[in-house]
Amino acid sequence: MGNNSPDMGKTVNYPPVSIVIGTRNRCNILKHCLDSIAALNYPGNLLELIVLDDASNDSTPHQAPYYLNHLQEGGFKRVRFLRNEHSVNIARGRYILGKKVSSDSEMVLFVDDDVYLEPACLKNLVEYMVRYPHAGIVGPRIVYANNPKETAHGAHFVGGWTARYWSKDASGATACDWVYSTCMLARKEVLDETGGFYPGYYTAHEEVDFCLRAKKAGFQVVYQPSAVIQHEEDVRQIKRERLYYLYRNKLLLIHRNFSLPRKIVALSLALFFGLPKYLLESIKFHKGFAFSELTLIFLSIWHGILAKSGPRKNVS
Repeated sequence: MGNNSPDMGKTVNYPPVSIVIGTRNRCNILKHCLDSIAALNYPGNLLELIVLDDASNDSTPHQAPYYLNHLQEGGFKRVRFLRNEHSVNIARGRYILGKKVSSDSEMVLFVDDDVYLEPACLKNLVEYMVRYPHAGIVGPRIVYANNPKETAHGAHFVGGWTARYWSKDASGATACDWVYSTCMLARKEVLDETGGFYPGYYTAHEEVDFCLRAKKAGFQVVYQPSAVIQHEEDVRQIKRERLYYLYRNKLLLIHRNFSLPRKIVALSLALFFGLPKYLLESIKFHKGFAFSELTLIFLSIWHGILAKSGPRKNVS
């Protein structure tokens, strides 16, 4: 796989692309994201833009449609504003968005509302897809908005027996196991064959599952650093309220994607090595015993062993 971005020049027949964004209670941040999308150097008449408001109670339901109309007046092929009456969170939101794209779209760009795309980002991702038909999912280089020289996410890998994650900030296009859905371009064919994002994750690890299922279906997952986005959120800081899903869903991922022998090994390692690690991290973070969080960690591992899914209060 080459180290340089595809130089397709004017020979590219750019396909129709749907850009889909989930948002909740971040109207001003969403506007910034939409500004960066409006500045993309991709033919606007080939772009569909869909925003799904996940039951926001700020000004998003009132301001976002107005803002989207301006984009359509500026040359976008189609814009749509959707709204959930009740919050369903990230994984189901991405699942819904994947089902709402128009039938004539060939590719779907999943974007979080707190990212800013550099003008050439979409073109670079699409050109790679056009050049390499086996590529089903391509992700850009994600940098920190407050430090654009520092890579937040590159190419990501999953241990075949341990389920351990590791990353590589490669200088050229790199085949990998998964890329972050903070911004990822997927062929619509991949969504059709895999069913898209599995909503049972609720939040955390849903993009890993999606990429692994795409690979199982015969598609390549590729990190393309010539495409760049900035991420507003400091993803180095773990949100304590997400710990249950981070730990549980890692085990759910193993259940859904590992063969029986690899599943037994990976779940055993998570139980005997992962659990003590998570408990020690909690004690270190709180500088003592936070019993409610320690109980939550035990619960997350137990539910993960049982392959529970969905939101914590309504697991399936």
